[in-house]
Amino acid sequence: MTNALLKTITTCTTNWPVNLVSFLFCVSSIFYSCKDPKKVSLQRQVLDNPSGIVFVDTFDVKVETVRIDTPSTKNIPHLFVGNYKDALLGDISLSTYSELSYSGFDSLSIDVIDSVVLKINYDMILGTTTGQVLSFDLKELTEKVDSATKYNSTSSLALGETITSVSFAHNKYTFSQNNLALISHFKKAIKKPEKEFKSLIKGLALVPTSSNSSFAIGINTSNTNGFAILIYGHKGTEATSNLYQLSMSTKSQRFVKGTYSNSELPMSTFAKKSSEMENKAVLNDLFGIRSRISFPSLTNFLHSIKNEYTLLETSIYVPSADNFKQTVDFPLPYIYLIECDTEGNPLKNSNGTYKQVQNEISGKNTPGDLRGTVNPYFSYYDNQNTRFKYPFSLYAQEIQKGVEIKPFIVSLYSYYAKSTVTPLSYSYFDKALDGIKIVVYYSKSTL
Repeated sequence: MTNALLKTITTCTTNWPVNLVSFLFCVSSIFYSCKDPKKVSLQRQVLDNPSGIVFVDTFDVKVETVRIDTPSTKNIPHLFVGNYKDALLGDISLSTYSELSYSGFDSLSIDVIDSVVLKINYDMILGTTTGQVLSFDLKELTEKVDSATKYNSTSSLALGETITSVSFAHNKYTFSQNNLALISHFKKAIKKPEKEFKSLIKGLALVPTSSNSSFAIGINTSNTNGFAILIYGHKGTEATSNLYQLSMSTKSQRFVKGTYSNSELPMSTFAKKSSEMENKAVLNDLFGIRSRISFPSLTNFLHSIKNEYTLLETSIYVPSADNFKQTVDFPLPYIYLIECDTEGNPLKNSNGTYKQVQNEISGKNTPGDLRGTVNPYFSYYDNQNTRFKYPFSLYAQEIQKGVEIKPFIVSLYSYYAKSTVTPLSYSYFDKALDGIKIVVYYSKSTL
């Protein structure tokens, strides 16, 4: 199909211009009636394939924006700080609360601090950096980040004094500053054993100071130099300066807090479905905002062609949004589906996790199969075509067998190396042909 010559024949509407000579196959009794708008796809195309003619129908999807939970931001791979603007959620503000990773204070060869350098290396940008300055405060935590507590984007901890303020423009994903304010903060604990140091220095919070949207950065915690405080000092009368480093790293207990300004964004609830949110899709994994989808016109169509036509491929297409392409520097996200009951309520496994659509059954690779029990299927973002393509062929076959396909919830996760997950704000408005769609490829059955 990749070498096929695409020929757009017509768009199937109630006023389809039928030409009985050239397009007799379009009005044959083996097709559903184009006079009935309930059975007509949004668009029909024909592929001139060497093995025969392949029909391509595009169907609308009923979409509702829902929130089923607020995902955990505890110990995620990235630290976030800053403000930026989202197309639907408005102004998004991100803060990080983290303890500092350190060890070996009992053998620390520093009595006197000579200087302290704040060093930041980031690998992700959210928002627009042109002509913008990122400003945030380093605040003292007066309570620790508890290893047993579950934190999410609404969580918070008590903060003490502002230790120092930081401002910089984006420049090669790095920032370094010799910071005098940090000297006075750490000198009270530098001679203490590790246990006492942790009691005195519970951690830091990175809190944006400006209410104006500029940009936010993501700092990878697997990089020990991602967020580092370099303490230079000497012991006694020694002239040699020693270095000790404190970091916000994978060894640090930490979480991300986030807020968005558009509090009037209407949501469907599971007790009462809101017509206001139909055809408005928002995907945002930081705040747990997802899209519930169903297929009101697909079942009748698939039943109408099952005796005369063969299904070749069925996929769900989730397009990108302009603000996604413009404001996300890294990483690319992926989507997965959560199974629902007939009312659209998400289903859970016995361990309390949501039932994700699987991609394997009986040891065979069958992407998108509802009955699988092995691995969740993830659809990665296609940067070249600016869309997600989620395989749906097995579901289409099940529909033709008479199985009722229930709604699904489309969920987004950001993808970082080796499948670690970092919540990322990604929002878009589902509209007309640019929204979530189902595309069906099929051909005339051979006798």
